[in-house]
Amino acid sequence: MSRPDTKSSINTFKQYTKLFDLSSFFCYSLPEMHTVRLLIVCLLLLPSISNAFCYEDAGNACGINPSLLKSIARIESNFNPRVINRNLDGSIDMGLMQINYSWVSRLGLDSGRLLSDPCYNVMTGAG
Repeated sequence: MSRPDTKSSINTFKQYTKLFDLSSFFCYSLPEMHTVRLLIVCLLLLPSISNAFCYEDAGNACGINPSLLKSIARIESNFNPRVINRNLDGSIDMGLMQINYSWVSRLGLDSGRLLSDPCYNVMTGAG
């Protein structure tokens, strides 16, 4: 078996790395790419940062320690705002605070919003 040509392999590698070089695609210099990456990370973290205020608001409105509300959300849903769990009795719990579906009609809640709006779910759980 013959050995592959090293120079050819290096040139092929360089061609592939050029294909995945986003700085040339976006016309950004290397420092600007770092800024773009930082912006992307910040945008990805924004929902969790904005949800932090929900615990404060709900806690203040209902006279509950916000840390307790955060602890409940951690245990109930592991901070997953879109989680749905089916209980052994067949009932369904939804969202951060795992609001049982039986409360939707009793309290006039919006079941879609319980999953799409984490703050609404936390406020419902605190109330």
